[in-house]
Amino acid sequence: MVSNGHYPFWSRFTLRTMKSTADEIFASRNHHSYEKASSSDEDHLLCENGSFLDQKTHRSRLDAPSKYGLIRTAVLICSVVLNKDVYFEKWELLALILTTHTNNLAPLQEAIRYKTVLFTSGFGSQKTKYMGNSTAADDAWKALYPRTVVRIPKSSADQLVNQTIPLNGDEDHFPVLISVFHEMHCLDSIRHIYFGHTKGFDQNPVINEAILAPEHIDHCFDSLRQTLMCGGDVAPMPYKWVEERKKALGHLDVQHTCRDYEALLEWAGRPEHDITGWDEKIKPTSIP
Repeated sequence: MVSNGHYPFWSRFTLRTMKSTADEIFASRNHHSYEKASSSDEDHLLCENGSFLDQKTHRSRLDAPSKYGLIRTAVLICSVVLNKDVYFEKWELLALILTTHTNNLAPLQEAIRYKTVLFTSGFGSQKTKYMGNSTAADDAWKALYPRTVVRIPKSSADQLVNQTIPLNGDEDHFPVLISVFHEMHCLDSIRHIYFGHTKGFDQNPVINEAILAPEHIDHCFDSLRQTLMCGGDVAPMPYKWVEERKKALGHLDVQHTCRDYEALLEWAGRPEHDITGWDEKIKPTSIP
């Protein structure tokens, strides 16, 4: 942040110009077309909301923004990053760029907050309630994704880059699966397999078998890989000399700048986002 709480005039002008340019680019991207997946694409099963979500894979092709707009935006971003008079926190600049270039965050935009979190190593005294093979640990994990699928209003759905269908019987609202809750569900699935759990993940034995099937676990591994590569956390982990081991060891208990997970849970848990009763096997009447 700038020490006096305000950005210099030229900085405010640059940021306004950058946002304006980004809005122009997004406007051009909004005129995109969606293609159906090729006939060779296979249906796949997702068990994210306690039932099967049979869905076809769809791909979207976005119209490319003008070269001029991209170059102008890149120059403006660089001018903000490199100038020594503007003291952005790293996450503030990242949030600015992300929110001006895409509305993928539209439904949860109001819930996104950042905070500093001290990670734990998971060894010795730094074990957490999410570790181990116990009912208490199972319950702690379930509490991390109590609602993976939420409903959002049409005003939010209209802003999405990746369009979703309306709810049958309530076509002013739309279902979306929140990525971080899907990843948490996936990691918990892998955890159950690791500890040898073959039952109890879901009360429905058919769903339980599908969630813990090798195909679903393999999907989860690759989904988590993509998420880690997308986030690309680069927080440096220092090495310290450990005398009793007579060697240098990396220390994992370092600070990271994180999205406030509790704020995301609070948002997803609001009554207006409750999707209970939705039957994904009933086709919305607005779809031909």
